[in-house]
Amino acid sequence: MKTKTTHTPGPWQFGGFGAIYGPGTTPNVLPNSLPTATHIATAEQGTGLTQVHSKEERRANCLLIAAAPDMYDALRWAHDGFIRALGDCGLTGKEIDGHATIVAMRAAISKADGK
Repeated sequence: MKTKTTHTPGPWQFGGFGAIYGPGTTPNVLPNSLPTATHIATAEQGTGLTQVHSKEERRANCLLIAAAPDMYDALRWAHDGFIRALGDCGLTGKEIDGHATIVAMRAAISKADGK
C-alpha cells in the first residue's frame, strides 16, 4: 500500500488564533516575524447563521488537524504491519482484504488520499 502523498509534509503545528501551519516558523513563535511555515488551515469561529465554536473546541480542532500527518503515517505503518502479521498467521487474499480492521484502515487512508 505504498503511495506518495500529496499533502503538505509534516510536522504541522498549531500557531494560535485558529491557524495550522506546516514546517517552519509560525508568526506566533517570533514576535513581529513573517511566517516561513506554509499556512494549512484556519479553524474559524463562524459568523451569522453558522455555528459558533467555543475557543476550547476550536483549539481541539486545530490540534487534531495539526496531528493529521502523524496519524496518517502511523495508520499506514500499522496497516502494513497488520497485513504482514495476518500473513504470518496463515491468512491470505480475501481473508486479509475482508478483515474488519484492514477494511477500516483502508477506508480511512482512502478518505485522506481523496479516493
